[in-house]
Amino acid sequence: MPGEVFGGRVVVDLEPAVDDADVPILEACGNAFGRPEEVRAGEGAHRDNLAVLRVTLYERAGCHLCEEVGDVLRRIGRVSIERVDIAADPELERRYLVRIPVLAVGGAELDAAGLSDREIAAWLTKVDT
Repeated sequence: MPGEVFGGRVVVDLEPAVDDADVPILEACGNAFGRPEEVRAGEGAHRDNLAVLRVTLYERAGCHLCEEVGDVLRRIGRVSIERVDIAADPELERRYLVRIPVLAVGGAELDAAGLSDREIAAWLTKVDT
């Protein structure tokens, strides 16, 4: 929920993994046995079978670089984006002000300003393995 505080973070927006807001992908679909399905090499991938990676985007309102990285994540797909406005938390602002936009997955962080779609996608692949 926009503006709510969770453990010291202010969640600005939680975006669906696809541009179609009517079909958000929040988690991978399971098979008949309740296990996550995997896409086998050489098969066409149906988007409902792809695992979704949760990515935190540390940003600041009015930051055009932050908007560009948000657009890159939407183009890449297969991610759930948690957008965190660093201005709402003095500690986050101190930590990230000169680094934004910053992507975080688990404990890994990437200063993403000026990176191409390919570079960001490669990093996401690396931290997802």
